[in-house]
Amino acid sequence: MSRHPRTATHMTKGRDRGVPSKDGACRPRGRFATVWPCAQEAQVSGTGVLAGWLHNAVIKIVATYSMPGHRVLLLAPSPDAVSSPRRPGRYAGLFEAAWSVARLGRGIQTAFAAPYVASGESMPPNGLFNVVILAADPQVLTSIRPTRWCRLLVPGGVLAVVTHGRRTMHGFWDPADSLVWAGREDGLKYVDRIGLLQVPVDGAVPGLAEPAVHVRAHADLHVFSADRGGGA
Repeated sequence: MSRHPRTATHMTKGRDRGVPSKDGACRPRGRFATVWPCAQEAQVSGTGVLAGWLHNAVIKIVATYSMPGHRVLLLAPSPDAVSSPRRPGRYAGLFEAAWSVARLGRGIQTAFAAPYVASGESMPPNGLFNVVILAADPQVLTSIRPTRWCRLLVPGGVLAVVTHGRRTMHGFWDPADSLVWAGREDGLKYVDRIGLLQVPVDGAVPGLAEPAVHVRAHADLHVFSADRGGGA
């Protein structure tokens, strides 16, 4: 299923979503094919640390890639996979979106993603899911390898990874390439790269008198599809 919500704004033509190689794998480019406005000024009712934009992103992902009756799994990095577990990060509180997902008529489960072990650890949740959503900082993705959770997807199921690029002393680090290669090794097809706007479309930042220069404007949503599902 590859429907887009009506709020989506197409920035480039569909052929720019990725570069197909000889083996048919899709390689991500720096530009977004689609942008979803997700900014929200007020704190979502019933949440504590979950950012409004992340809550809206989860709802858009669920509404776009699943139908009522489908099963959704929310994944968050386990404390031992995060360098500073006592300090909430920009993706903290993901499980707080569970109630909103349930109100959409989806079955919902939550689980922690522990650091990846090549020997093949067991997957905690029971059954298979139509959508698996994980949100984490790029350096955390390296340790937990989110694409391994494809073993919990039904055929045609979707893995949605929310993250972002960041600047380092060596330049700009975009985790997209490593995600795509890991997905290919785990049997996933790279479907789309979507920009999740964290600030209003007009550029104003809630709570600030003037637009801030160094406020992060967007996160990246990487979408994968499991053709076979269930780790087959």
